[in-house]
Amino acid sequence: MEAITVADVTHGHDHSRRYCVRLASGLARVALLSLLAIGLVGCSNAGSVSLTPNNSPTFRGTSEPLASNLVTLFQQTLDNGGIDYGGLSDQETTVIQRAINKGSISAKDYEATFVSYQTCMNQNGIDGISWKKGPDGVYVMQPWNYNKVSFSNAQLSDAQSSCRYTFDAVQFLFTTQQSNPDLYSDPREAAIACLQRHGFVDVSYTPAQLDHDFAGNGDVPYTFPFDPMDPVANACLSAAGYGIQSIDGI
Repeated sequence: MEAITVADVTHGHDHSRRYCVRLASGLARVALLSLLAIGLVGCSNAGSVSLTPNNSPTFRGTSEPLASNLVTLFQQTLDNGGIDYGGLSDQETTVIQRAINKGSISAKDYEATFVSYQTCMNQNGIDGISWKKGPDGVYVMQPWNYNKVSFSNAQLSDAQSSCRYTFDAVQFLFTTQQSNPDLYSDPREAAIACLQRHGFVDVSYTPAQLDHDFAGNGDVPYTFPFDPMDPVANACLSAAGYGIQSIDGI
């Protein structure tokens, strides 16, 4: 299940911003590109440079890895016909095969599949939704106002069903490559490892603390010891399914 909150908050450096807060149930949900609405606002989770380690203390998670290494994850996805056995487009198949040979998905290949997804959605009547590229090179869908778009929820759902297999596997694999190099299957550990690599939390920060901070307190939808709207911190969270976005001006 996904929890979504839109609230006026007082937190950190900004005392009047409104936020869209979303928790996806697992790392694979990042790639599904589910489009949900709350009230009049659409909210999405998923953020080129890889969010690679610095000299911060090393985090060691305990969850079973998604695969023994990144190339094996690529091969598993190819063999399974996608991240949920739902199918791969010819373009995605080519991109993943090339990644298996080269050891990684190139930014160029990722951009090409994103363009294909955008084109498919536009051809299915979905326009007016913007995406923002994070510092990890990953595109994250931005909140939108349903009063300012021309499509209905039913049209959006139909378009998503038609277009998801142009992009979702590559989105998941590229996001994992950029922000979860240890391939943690527990999204909390993936987020913490990324945050620790960049100095936002120390080695004492735990998955339970992440859950507590994301759940927030009263009218404040989160209580992190860092600013989750920092672009790098936000990318770490978003890549693991913990999406927090400003909805000011929506």
